[in-house]
This record gives sequence, C-alpha cells and structure tokens, in this order.
Amino acid sequence: MTHTTILTRVEVETMGPPVPEELSETGTHEAFLGDLVLKQVAMMPEPTTKLVAEQMHLPRALVEELLQRIYREKLIEVRSQATVGATRYAMLDHGWERVRLRSHDAAASDTFTARLD
Repeated sequence: MTHTTILTRVEVETMGPPVPEELSETGTHEAFLGDLVLKQVAMMPEPTTKLVAEQMHLPRALVEELLQRIYREKLIEVRSQATVGATRYAMLDHGWERVRLRSHDAAASDTFTARLD
C-alpha cells in the first residue's frame, strides 16, 4: 500500500511557473511569438506541432494556435495531419522571406546597439 499526499498550493507554486493557458498569459506579444514559431519551423527538418511546442516550452494548444495563424498568413503549409498534435508543416516562400527579413532586422539592430556602446 502506498501513501499519497495532496500538495498544498504553496508546494505546487514552488514547483515552477504556471503553464499559460492563453497566449496573453505568456507576457509576450503574439506577433513576436508567431515569428519565433516561424523560425522554429524553418530550423526543423520535419516540424510538427509537438516538436515546435517542446522546443518553445509552451503547451501544444498554444503552439497550434500560433501555427494556424502563420498558416493563414500563407507563411507555412500543412503537409499532413495524422492526429491532433502530429500535424506536419513546411515553409512556403513567403515564410522564408519573413525569416530572412527578421534576421536582417535583428542584425541591423545588433549593429546599431554595438555602435551606441
């Protein structure tokens, strides 16, 4: 017979930060999260909802919402959807262009910051 205990609220809160249930709970602009998701898709050979969620340390439901947004923007395409969370994606030309522009913007910002120092 095993003895189980119920954790108190204080004990649960000391285990780590709460998992966001809504994009607004992340404290990050949704457009920025969308760009991060797009970058993750660009870096993966076989991007799936599950893999992107694991990489971003966000719940699958939130990542799926972000992936659907960038899909509607025609930045990525759905390659296959076997089960929930196992949707495979691929980059489209507009997606590659967005990644290229964001990378250029970041490099320009770094150069500007370096000159200020």
